[in-house]
Amino acid sequence: MLLKWIVCSTTKEMQTAFSTAQEQWAALKGLPGFLGQVGGWNSKNPFQAGILSCWQDETAYQHFMQHIHDDVYRRSDQRQTYLSIAVTLFKGILAIPGSAVDFLSALSQGSILRVTDSHVFPEQRQTFEQNQRMIWNPGMAEAGGMLGGVCAQAIEDPSRYLVASLWDDAQAHQAYLQTAFPLLRERAQLPQSIQHIEGWVMQLEKSWQVI
Repeated sequence: MLLKWIVCSTTKEMQTAFSTAQEQWAALKGLPGFLGQVGGWNSKNPFQAGILSCWQDETAYQHFMQHIHDDVYRRSDQRQTYLSIAVTLFKGILAIPGSAVDFLSALSQGSILRVTDSHVFPEQRQTFEQNQRMIWNPGMAEAGGMLGGVCAQAIEDPSRYLVASLWDDAQAHQAYLQTAFPLLRERAQLPQSIQHIEGWVMQLEKSWQVI
C-alpha cells in the first residue's frame, strides 16, 4: 500500500474555502487502485490541515497523477485556499492491528487520526522497525478504541517513517496517551533512535472522507 501524506497551511480566512475545495476530491472514489482518503485540522494548529490518501501501489497512484489529478485540482481551485503544501509518499511496511478488521475498515470507521512523522538515525532503522513490531504494535492493539493503523517508510528517504492510527473518539485516544503511551515510549527508548519527530492528532472531517 502507498500512502500520501499531505500537510497544508491556511489562514482563518481561507479555512472555509479550503474545506469546500477539499470536498471536491470525492472524485477519487472508484478510481483504479484508490483505497481511501481522510483528513482534518491539526488539534495543535487549527490552520494546518492533514490529509492521508491511500493507494494500492505506486503504479495506480502514478496513473492518477498523470491522467486525473490536475483536472480535479483545477476544478477545485484549491491552490487559492492555502499558503503552503508539503507532500510525502510512503510505502506501507507493517500493519498495526486494532479492533477493526483491517486498516481500510479503520479508515472508514475512525473519527480521530493520529500521525507521527519520524526521522530516524540511519543506523537505527532496524531497531525502529523492530520496536514498532514488538513493542508499539502489541501495546497499541491493547488500547481501547484503537481501530487499526499502519507503519510506512518514505519512498525517497528510508530513514523517515510515518505511523498512522485511527481511533473511535478523542476520549479513547486521550486515555491511551495518559496510560499506555508513556510506558511504551520508555520501553522503546524512543529518544535514542529518533533525530526528529512531528505529531498530529486530528478530528476527521466527514465531508473530506472518500472511502
